[in-house]
Amino acid sequence: MTLCFEICIGIASRSGAEWKTHRTFALGGLRDFGFGKKSLEGKIIEEVEIFLKNLDEKKGQPICLDSYIHISIGNIICAIVFGKRFEHGDPVFIQLLALVNENLSLAGIAGLLNLLPGLRYIPGDPLSGGKVLSNAATIFKYIGDLITGHREEYNEDNIKDLVDIYIKEMKKQEGQDTSFTDFQLVNTVADLFVAGMETTTTTLLWAVLFFINNPDVQKRCHEEVMEVVGEGRFPSLSDRSQMPYIEATITEILRRGDIAPLGIPHATSEELEFNGYVLPKGTMLVTNINSVHSDPLLFPDPGRFDPSRFIDNDGKVHGTERVIPFFFGRRVCMGEALARSELFLFLTSMVQRFQFKPEDPDNIPPVKGNLGITFKPCEYKCIAEKRL
Repeated sequence: MTLCFEICIGIASRSGAEWKTHRTFALGGLRDFGFGKKSLEGKIIEEVEIFLKNLDEKKGQPICLDSYIHISIGNIICAIVFGKRFEHGDPVFIQLLALVNENLSLAGIAGLLNLLPGLRYIPGDPLSGGKVLSNAATIFKYIGDLITGHREEYNEDNIKDLVDIYIKEMKKQEGQDTSFTDFQLVNTVADLFVAGMETTTTTLLWAVLFFINNPDVQKRCHEEVMEVVGEGRFPSLSDRSQMPYIEATITEILRRGDIAPLGIPHATSEELEFNGYVLPKGTMLVTNINSVHSDPLLFPDPGRFDPSRFIDNDGKVHGTERVIPFFFGRRVCMGEALARSELFLFLTSMVQRFQFKPEDPDNIPPVKGNLGITFKPCEYKCIAEKRL
């Protein structure tokens, strides 16, 4: 178990037959409770409405969006995994999200302990390894308590969520040599919870920051939403094919925000030779996704935020396959469909109802970020001005 992935070891760090078994099982369970179904869109829209209501209550006052977005996105994955949502003022849920955020932000420096484990004995915890482990223990306990509650209320004739599906499978395999254990269940839930919340939240934070720095892009997105949807209803996933500029903008946010520039570490399954180097079996490999997203041969002037680079002469979306924030192949992120649905429904609804402006027009927050497990924008405040 590596320290920097202490709260993400359910499926992402598995390999071989065990990885395939649990990934396939989790995907099946996720589909049963929303993935690829109309019911999932309803869950997202419910959180969109609550999120926009909270923005409206700020009455145009400067606001840091981080916690509002985190809770809204967290509630979507909670509805699928736990069969419940949490109120935005729930102190326990807020504390849990704060611990997750802290561990993700500390992962960069604490990750040095994976390379130099002896550093953990330096007095004072200068690399925050002890803090990461302490936070992870609290997170695991919280998830474990929720699972215990599910066990107490479990009814095989009324499977309500993904945790119930796992409990059913664990009961089915009782007495067998199986990887469907309490430990695996807690870690799988932690994996899905953190991954399903953090990446989308970070992308939406980048989106608003790019809108503030590129008001012309925000204006064009608003115009497209109004042309297709108007103001009488919320946007729907069925509108997506009619909104090429929105799709291009989301793609450019994913490229320029580059929220997972180094992806998740992989390992060689057998010895191989690459560019004259022999890589033994089990060698850790880190994928440099940033080198793709910032390649000037693929994206001229890569530092410029420009959604039109993904619009062809006929006004259609093209070239999006070159942007790989969810990776590709067998290890592609299994939450990609959920994340893309969330991004579309949140962003279109946000620009439909609000215009996002800097707190101080003479001091626009810069497009800068901090690297933890994800690349997250530096904290900023904005004004969400309701459209009349």
